[in-house]
Parts: sequence; C-alpha cells; structure tokens
Amino acid sequence: MKSHIKHLQIAGSETIYKKNSLQTWSRNLEDHTSVILDTLETLSADISFIDSSMLESIQDWSQADTSQSLWVQGPFEDTYPSSTSEITGKVISIALTLKCPVLCFFCDISNYHKGEDDDDTSPAALAVIDLVYSLIRQTIDLFPAQVTTRHDLGKSRFAKLNGSLDSFDKALHILGQLLSLAPSMMLILIDGIEQLDGTEVESQVNAILRLLQASMIQTLSRKKRDKRVFKILYTTAGTCDALENLDEEYLEIVEAEGGTLRAELDLDFD
Repeated sequence: MKSHIKHLQIAGSETIYKKNSLQTWSRNLEDHTSVILDTLETLSADISFIDSSMLESIQDWSQADTSQSLWVQGPFEDTYPSSTSEITGKVISIALTLKCPVLCFFCDISNYHKGEDDDDTSPAALAVIDLVYSLIRQTIDLFPAQVTTRHDLGKSRFAKLNGSLDSFDKALHILGQLLSLAPSMMLILIDGIEQLDGTEVESQVNAILRLLQASMIQTLSRKKRDKRVFKILYTTAGTCDALENLDEEYLEIVEAEGGTLRAELDLDFD
C-alpha cells in the first residue's frame, strides 16, 4: 500500500522528512530559478588553454581530503560566459561523470529582465534570489529518500518563498539548515558572482558567501567518524568585492599569471 505520510514526528522533537515531499513543497522555487544545464550546454566541452597556476590549484583542491575553498580569479572580461566559466563547466562535467554530489550556479546578470509584474525587482535582485533558491533546490535533490532533523522543514516555510527580495532572509535560513543535512562529501561551484558587485544586493551576496564559508568551516571541526567534506570553487572574471570580504584564512586565491598551456584537467575529488 502506498504511503501518504509526508513527514513523521519522532521522539526528541526530531522529524523524518521524505525527500519527495521536500521536492514537492519547494517546487514553487523553480518559477524563479534558471536552468543550469542550459548554461553548461553553451560552454566548450574542452578547455584549450588554462593558466598553469590555476591548473595546479584546481587539481590540488580536487584531490584534498579535507574541506577546501578556492577562488580562481581570471582576467577581466566584459562578455559572459568568460574563460573561467569554461573551467567551472569542465569541473562540473567531470564531477557529474564521477557521480560526485554537486551544487552549482552560473551568474549571468544579462539573463534577468524585469517582467510586467516585477517593476520593483532589478536584474541583480532576480539573480540573487535565483542563486539562493537554486542552492535550496539542488541541496534537496542530493538528499537520501528521507532525512531526520530537528529543523522545521515543513511545507509552510517553502510557501513563503515567493520570489521577492523580502523572502531572501527566510530562504537563506532554510538553505543553512539544508546544508547541515547535505551529503558527507559535496562540491559547491559558483561562477560569475562578481557581476553583482556594486549592486543593491551586495549585502545579500555577502550573506550567502558567509553562510557557505561557515558551513565549510563547521565540517573542519567534526570528529573523524562524522567527517564531512565541502569543497567550494569560485570562478570570476576579475576581482570580486564579496569574495574579498571573506575570511582569507579559509579561502585560497589564485590569480591568472599570464602563462597558459594546453592541458587536460585531472581531477579525483577524494
């Protein structure tokens, strides 16, 4: 007999949530998110040239056995996708081939336009909502068939995420709780976030990046039996104010040095 139970309260104020219920309750977020695969399809399948320092840093990042955060800063480009976007696309493709859990986002602000009902919503606001909503949806998709948590992940919380900038704080809170339930090994890749520098959503961008960094740092303090590994990769065309604001102790930065070579990425994701 098919069960219609969406979630189950158990002793100790913990609740068991079914993955398919969380997916259903959060489906409204798709009205405000872009399709990542569309961007991946526009990127070159092969990277012809890559800066040698970038190549070494990305390979070290992928093979590390602890949580790592890497910012790959390419040269400034006024078109998107950039050359560093292609690097991100390649890393994602390899990770998916290796069946690695991945959260990813490509920020192309030119894709966001005010609609008739969005007169007060700027392209930057639409982009930052897309980012936090996309990470929520992707994190849920990585869950097992059911998860047990003390957090309230009920239907009513997702219903409040209506695409407005006012919903951002609620969405960020949910994302933080979902990340605490994420797989023990996960990659997070974000490209093009520098396009939101100097916009009215700088504080929201800073909040997302601080949350991701805090979630990564928490994994470093876990005991061996509860080991979790979050590997975060940011790629930008030029500098990025929001990334500059992060704690540099937990963020390795590699900048293009101008020396390029033809090379194949060799990534393990240990």
